[in-house]
Amino acid sequence: MPNTNNKLEGIFTDLKRNINNHSGMSRKNRERFINGFFLALGNNPQ
Repeated sequence: MPNTNNKLEGIFTDLKRNINNHSGMSRKNRERFINGFFLALGNNPQ
């Protein structure tokens, strides 16, 4: 188990940056985007 949460903070920073780039999405599309983001992250662990 890592001693810091830097990787987790980096993941949420990337998510926030991507959401801000697509600011015109409806709530439903935003939820689908976030689910897809974490699904892609889960399929490609680093």
